[in-house]
Amino acid sequence: MKYALSAEQMRTIDNYTSESIGVGSAVLMERAALVCAEEIRSSGFDMSKILIVCGMGNNGADGLALARIINRFYKPDVYLAGAYKQLTGLAKSQYDSAARSRVRFVSEADFSEYTLIIDALFGIGLTRELEGGMLDIVNKINTSGAKVISVDMPSGVDATSGKVCGAAVNADITVSFAYAKLGQLLYPGAEKCGELHVRDIGIYADLYDKAGGYAFYYTYKDLSLIPKKRKYSNKGSYGRVLTIAGSETMSGAALLCARAAYKSGSGLVELFTHKDAGNIIKGSLPEAIVSTYTNGHVDFSRLYQSINASSAIVIGPGLSKSEDAKKILRYTLESASCTAVIDADALNIISESPDLLHYIKGKIITPHLGEMSRLTGKTIPEIAGDIIATAKDFAEKHRCVCVLKDTRTVVAVPDQPVFVNIAGNPGMAKGGSGDTLAGIIASLLSQGLDAGDAARLGVYLHAYAGDKAADEHGEYAMLAGDIAEAVGRIMRG
Repeated sequence: MKYALSAEQMRTIDNYTSESIGVGSAVLMERAALVCAEEIRSSGFDMSKILIVCGMGNNGADGLALARIINRFYKPDVYLAGAYKQLTGLAKSQYDSAARSRVRFVSEADFSEYTLIIDALFGIGLTRELEGGMLDIVNKINTSGAKVISVDMPSGVDATSGKVCGAAVNADITVSFAYAKLGQLLYPGAEKCGELHVRDIGIYADLYDKAGGYAFYYTYKDLSLIPKKRKYSNKGSYGRVLTIAGSETMSGAALLCARAAYKSGSGLVELFTHKDAGNIIKGSLPEAIVSTYTNGHVDFSRLYQSINASSAIVIGPGLSKSEDAKKILRYTLESASCTAVIDADALNIISESPDLLHYIKGKIITPHLGEMSRLTGKTIPEIAGDIIATAKDFAEKHRCVCVLKDTRTVVAVPDQPVFVNIAGNPGMAKGGSGDTLAGIIASLLSQGLDAGDAARLGVYLHAYAGDKAADEHGEYAMLAGDIAEAVGRIMRG
């Protein structure tokens, strides 16, 4: 698990390190410059002609310190984006040190002549739109043809929201200090970062709690959270997932969801579905227990037995919005005592019957942006523009776990830090991917994880498996079923 901070949170722990711990800003700046120098050396880029573009504040000061350090080896040119008198205190001090070290400053530069440009214009403090000379400099960097390394943030990206402030540098590598910033994980900022390299500069790892309200993300090491298989066990040891999915003309979503639950380790998977879907599923997934209903004839006593026997429920994939589906959803929400994953058509039914929101407390909802728009009344651009706040607010208001799906899926749990998923790839943007995710989360629930842990690990496992599927099949050719197959291989170890 790694932490991601907003700009304000980063400033808080930076100040705490300087003022309370006694590690001064100048010391941290020197360390930041040193790790940037290491990144330059290890980048493999052509360093025959380097330009360091420096702003007037602390990010520019980092760049000036870097220029002094690498001047012994690479003889960079330094372009100052303003007059000397505009430099802030630390930046002015670093400028003077660089000048005494015979760093070469240029008042004019043809950016296209350089093989590597170091972007040290703006750091985490930028929130305003770029304009005038600064906008011109960013455009020159982007059209230079040079490789680009950004210092802490690609200039022009809001460090908290990931918003592009009019324009932003397209970095090949971004060297982030101490922690990842949320704006480096969220789009469109994430796309501007290129490869994100988070480097320690001596801001102690146990200080994140000083910032409050932090977010976090998983790496492959967190796959160790997957529940272990025990030698002395049976199918009942790994839970029973009830999948209420599929409809008269849609069997695929139910099949993908149920298969994903099995591939993720559940001991038993039962499908409660329309008879027409059930006939197809029986031949495609013989391991599943299949119970069916026909139009206008739902055996609720049978459904109650299935609900009671289950350790986790997933409802909604391919369910449709028929009258039968609406009755089944309401009955399930009223009757279920175990945790349920509410997905797809179930969410669409809830958005048309707001009284059902009362029943989602303690459950997991998995909306994409369109479904969240229908649930909240917000527009899709409003949600995408502040996906973390949208997920947090909904989870807190309804006391549920909200898995808000997008390129960067966010998992919000009441009174807990927000999880941001950074794995995955564009090949996962295909029909059935969400059904597979719902099955994975339900499976982890059935194996004993609580709702928050199942949602977070399920999202990451699903995305990590998507990356493995893309490696094997390519992003264009991979299918949702390939994700479930990759989950099985990952969980095999």
